[in-house]
Amino acid sequence: MLNRYADLLLVLALTLAGLAGCANRGGSSSGNWDGRDPFSAAAQKAPVTDEFRQRFGLGLTMLMQSSPEESLAHWQGMTADYPQYPGVWANYGLAQAANHEFELAMFAYKEALSINPAFCDALSLKGVAERELGLFTEAGASYQAAIQCDPGQGRYYYNLGILNDLYRNDLEAALTAYRKARRLLPDDETLDIWVTDLARRAGQPEEDPAVIDDWYFRLTGNRPVVTQPVASPDGDAAEPEAETAEQSPETQPAQQPVEYNQRINPFLPDDSAMQDTEENGR
Repeated sequence: MLNRYADLLLVLALTLAGLAGCANRGGSSSGNWDGRDPFSAAAQKAPVTDEFRQRFGLGLTMLMQSSPEESLAHWQGMTADYPQYPGVWANYGLAQAANHEFELAMFAYKEALSINPAFCDALSLKGVAERELGLFTEAGASYQAAIQCDPGQGRYYYNLGILNDLYRNDLEAALTAYRKARRLLPDDETLDIWVTDLARRAGQPEEDPAVIDDWYFRLTGNRPVVTQPVASPDGDAAEPEAETAEQSPETQPAQQPVEYNQRINPFLPDDSAMQDTEENGR
């Protein structure tokens, strides 16, 4: 069986860029969401200070480079001093997870979600903690909630695939999740290997079925190229010519395409148009 157990460390390593911008959008000092659009400027609360930025950045470095105990102590202090920021609680949860304290990590993710229910990464990270605790049904629900929150984020399908593959032994569901993750994370060669492996084990073709093409089109508006044979003058079928399907009003996507590595971070500490970088964690 291919090794897919290292995903938690990859989540820790690659989610940090997304969480680096998670400050106070949608949060309140009382820890209760006020029901307003969490992505709007109207949801801004207290301004982010230079001290907060410095301590937050230091905490990210410590998550990557320091001992788990030192990182945990830092983020525990951050939750005491800046409890209104959902990103602080999410990173505190990551520090707890690095110390294998998954129940405490789950509490931290729930705290982040109580401040901002639209914090999609916290939903996915909560699923990782639940999975580690053997709460597979709850983990699946958290991953599905993260997908519903941001259906264009490939790592959520990635995590769901791992859950169904290694913990539920549901090969067909895992294969579907891996196929979707592969569409959204096309540079991840590991997913190609996993899809090939699972398709062989499940007795299915490696090529994505039409249902995956339709899902991807509905999500992004990008219809796969189709081919049609063109008759030659002598009546023989010539080489097919590729054409791109036109979008009729009935087939146009209901919303703008979501690019997993270029969308505006909805948890910025200010109103600048900063973009996510390398946010495809596992």
